[in-house]
Amino acid sequence: MCVQASLLDSGADLSVAFGGLVSALLAAGASPESKVMGAMELRPYGADSQVITVTKQVRLRSLEFKTACGPLLLRGLRVWDDETVALIELTLGLPVMQKLGYNYQTLLENARRQ
Repeated sequence: MCVQASLLDSGADLSVAFGGLVSALLAAGASPESKVMGAMELRPYGADSQVITVTKQVRLRSLEFKTACGPLLLRGLRVWDDETVALIELTLGLPVMQKLGYNYQTLLENARRQ
């Protein structure tokens, strides 16, 4: 399945799949593991943002990103499921980005050298 938009968000503490992504995976015959958790409040950034309460966490068995350097495969990714949005989108938060090697300090230092 092709995800139309994914966001690597260094300001996000958590990774979130929007409900449309989970629905599309189920419709395509995939069976992501879903687990009801205690309520978690997400506080998006922005003047008009409203608090979002999520109660379900989903484990995606494998997720492939097509990059300029070739495919990047993530396995066993756990994300919160925002069922209030029907979009097929995914936000990967800072903890996942750090596991992939992202370091904002190094990024800023490299930018300064240029």
